[in-house]
Amino acid sequence: MKHHLGALLATSLFVSGVSSTSAQPLSATSHASVVRLGCAELTGFAGLSTSEQARLQCGKLTVPLASENPRGRSLDMMFVVRLAERPGDRPPVLVLAGAGSGSVRWSTSAFAPPYPADRDVIFVDTRGKDGSGLALCNSTRRLQASALARDLDGEALRTAFFAPLRACRQELDAAKVPPDVYGTARIVEDLERLRMALDRPKLLIFGASHGTVIANSYAAAYPHRVEALLLDGPYPPDPTPASLTVTFREGLRHAAVACRRTTLCGSAGADLEAAFDRALASLRRAPMTLETQSLGRMVLNADDFTLIVQNALYPGVNQPAMPEVTPQALVPALIMAVEARNSVLAGHLADGPLSRLVAGPHSAVFVSGECADRTRYFDRRPEPFTGVELIDLSTVCPSWADRPRTPARIPEGRSPPALVITGSTDPITPVSFAEDTARRLGPSARVLIVHGAGHGTVRVTPCGRAAAAAFFRDPGAIGSISAC
Repeated sequence: MKHHLGALLATSLFVSGVSSTSAQPLSATSHASVVRLGCAELTGFAGLSTSEQARLQCGKLTVPLASENPRGRSLDMMFVVRLAERPGDRPPVLVLAGAGSGSVRWSTSAFAPPYPADRDVIFVDTRGKDGSGLALCNSTRRLQASALARDLDGEALRTAFFAPLRACRQELDAAKVPPDVYGTARIVEDLERLRMALDRPKLLIFGASHGTVIANSYAAAYPHRVEALLLDGPYPPDPTPASLTVTFREGLRHAAVACRRTTLCGSAGADLEAAFDRALASLRRAPMTLETQSLGRMVLNADDFTLIVQNALYPGVNQPAMPEVTPQALVPALIMAVEARNSVLAGHLADGPLSRLVAGPHSAVFVSGECADRTRYFDRRPEPFTGVELIDLSTVCPSWADRPRTPARIPEGRSPPALVITGSTDPITPVSFAEDTARRLGPSARVLIVHGAGHGTVRVTPCGRAAAAAFFRDPGAIGSISAC
C-alpha cells in the first residue's frame, strides 16, 4: 500500500532477505527500500511541539509479503523514530503495540515518560496494522459484531460470528496472499530487516498484549540482538496456562478483591462474582433488549453479557465509569444494572465495551496470526461456549491454514533481563499468564502485579509507568523495582 503524503525523500537501504517462512537468520538475497515521510502529515503528529517534531524521523520500509517469494508482492511497513534528548550509544526502545492498533498511532499519546531521554524510541506498525495494512477483509469485523445484536447463544452465536471469515479467507486467496501472512514469524523477519536498515546493533523491546508474542519470538530468533524485554500484559506461547473462560473468571475474581479495597464499586463490590452470577442467571431466564449506539437494538443474553463484562474488565476496576451515569466502576455498575433489569442504564454502560468489540483487532490479522502461531487450535475440541470463547479458533484454524511449527524458544541461558507486568483484574492475559511467561524466561525475569489494573498498565497507571521508567534506566536492576 502506497502512502501519498507528499514531499517524500526516498533512500534505498540494502538489507537481507530470507528463504523460509520461519524466523531464521536473514541472508543477503534481496533488498528493501526505506522511504522517508514528513512526520507532521501523519495522523496524530501535527499537534506536537516544534521541538518534538524536530526529534522525529518517519518512514516506511518495503518488505516482501512472503519471504519465500522475495520478488513477489510487497508491503510498506510504517515506522517512526523518536531521537533521544541526550544522544548516546544505548540501544533504542522498540515499541510493539497490541492487536488493536499499530505502535505509530498508539504512540501519539505516549511521548511523555516513561520513554527515557537517553534512548531513541522506535514505533512500528507491524504488518496488518494501521499504516502497514492490506486493503483486505475490511468488513469482516463489523459483520461479526452484528451477530451479537441478535438473540443467538451457544453454538448458534459461534457459527454466526465465524461465518464472515469464510469470505475473508476467499478474499485472501483471490489476492494471492498466504493465509499466514500476519503470522509472528513473518513479523519477526520484518523487524530484523528494520533493525538492519536503521543500523541498530541491539534493541530494548517493549511489547504490550499481542506485542509480547512478537517480542518473545524476536528474542528467540535473535537473542544476541536483545538487550532486555519489557512485557506488559503478556500472552505466552502454547501451551497457555488456561482457557479463555478460566482467564475471565480469574480476572473477575481479582476484580472482586480490588473492589473490596475501594468505595468505587458500590454495593456490588461486596461480592462481585456472586452479583455477576445472579445477573447471568437472570438473563438465562429471560434476555433483555438494549438500545446501544454501537449496535443499535440488541438482545442481551447470558453469552453476550459474559463477553461484554470481559471487555469491560480491560481497564480494571479502579477507574470510575462515566460521571453522568454513575460514580461506580464500570464493571460493578454494569452488573448491577443487568441484575436490576434496568435496560436503559445497562445499554448506556455496555456501549463502551461494545465499541471496543466492534472496532477491535482486524479479523484477518488476528485469525491469520493466531492460526500461524498457535498449535492448540489444531489439537483440541472447542471449549464449552461461554461468550468469551468467541475468540477460540479451534473450529476455524484447521480449515484456514496448515498446522504451524512449534514456536521457537529463547535458548537456555540466553534470556535477557525481563520485566513482566500485569494488571490483577486482566481478563484476557491474567496474573497466571504473567507468571507462566516469567517461568519460561527463567531467573532473569521478574513479575510485577499492578493491583486493581486491567489489561495493559505501563501507559495508564502511575505504578506501571514508574516501573517501566526504572527498567528503561537500568534493565539489570529489576530486583530493585518497587512492587505496586
